[in-house]
Amino acid sequence: GTDFDGFALNVFEIPWNKGKIDSFTQELRFSNGGSGPLRYVFGGNFERSKIHQELGNQYTYTSANLFFGTAFGAPFQTSLGISDQTLTNYAAFGNVEYDIASNLTIKGGVRYTDSKNKYSFCELDVEPPYYAGNLLHTFANILSGNPNLAAAYQPGGCFVLNVSTDQPYAAVDPSLPIYAPGRFNSVLHEDNVSWRVGVDFKPQPDILLYANLSKGYKAGSFPTINGTIFGQYLPVRQESVLAYEGGFKATLLDRTLQLNGALFYYDYKDKQLRTKFLDPVFAQLDVIQNIPKSHVGGFELEATIRPTRNFTVSAAYTYLDAKIDRYTGVDAGGTPGAVFDGTRIPFTPKHQVGVNLDYEQPLGGSLVGFVGASVNHRSDTISVVGGDRTPVAVTGVAPGVTKVYGIDGYTLVDGQLGIKDED
Repeated sequence: GTDFDGFALNVFEIPWNKGKIDSFTQELRFSNGGSGPLRYVFGGNFERSKIHQELGNQYTYTSANLFFGTAFGAPFQTSLGISDQTLTNYAAFGNVEYDIASNLTIKGGVRYTDSKNKYSFCELDVEPPYYAGNLLHTFANILSGNPNLAAAYQPGGCFVLNVSTDQPYAAVDPSLPIYAPGRFNSVLHEDNVSWRVGVDFKPQPDILLYANLSKGYKAGSFPTINGTIFGQYLPVRQESVLAYEGGFKATLLDRTLQLNGALFYYDYKDKQLRTKFLDPVFAQLDVIQNIPKSHVGGFELEATIRPTRNFTVSAAYTYLDAKIDRYTGVDAGGTPGAVFDGTRIPFTPKHQVGVNLDYEQPLGGSLVGFVGASVNHRSDTISVVGGDRTPVAVTGVAPGVTKVYGIDGYTLVDGQLGIKDED
């Protein structure tokens, strides 16, 4: 169970969230080993998974004052969302590496993936007198303008409403009247070709310089949530990224010092991000949607030095420039049509710094004493798309607060002291 609302009161809980996955997978590879200058592997795989999940919801909403006078005077308690998915994936792949010289290697790979997800979801009421089910049936009649569209809720019936959104891939169920309650069924069928090319160069045995260019994909998916309309269950499409990366790895000073560095730029299309959604029943909700175009660029540096056998100092720094390049949607205050071009991607602090010091001392026998400290700093970021807009149209905000959904920068300091037994 999960205490979703964070209150001592039972306002919104997930009393149970249970599931089952039956998965079969098989892969076949052909390879020439790896001892010669030319190394290759080709193959294919198949996967089929059946997923069943049950998500319980427990509310204490007194709905008497929402719309209906005393029609639903008592709080409705528990609903159950049941999802069933069948995922079928086929893939064929190949990878080749060739040593042009003893210190120069070129490499390339490609993979074709075909993925199909058959999805079915039913939200039902499990406790008499079925406040949740009857509430959604009443919503169906009000929103459709037809007072006879949905009769009283019947036990075991699916009550999510046949309403979609204006997303280009959205579709309602043509077998149901608009706003009618029922079961949501859909299929997400996608394919892609991912690939990678790169070069490794070792000017010295302990120094590696590398450059890679790759195209990759993250699969689309359906949500498992307790919802009210079909539009909340629309799938998020696969995202793609074109990644440019170059860097070095150097082992220096007779292996006393390790230096690593990388420069990267990730060009995303249809990146999957948590955004806002306007629901006709409960207004502003969260949903995962595709951001048409965004990028993440930056660099990272790492250093590890061992001045003595027992003492290690390591440090790392990462710089990120993570921006949404093109997206129009609902802002954090619930206003539609907001343009987010040039805004930050949530949970991507621009600066991240970490320093660790570790010392170990043998104490005799197999006992070792250790002492250490670490400092980690992250600069400020945001928790939702558009969260650093000034101001955000949210009610109840204190005067002077301009970044309602912001996360201030912070530093963590940690220390440890102990004894361990090597055996």
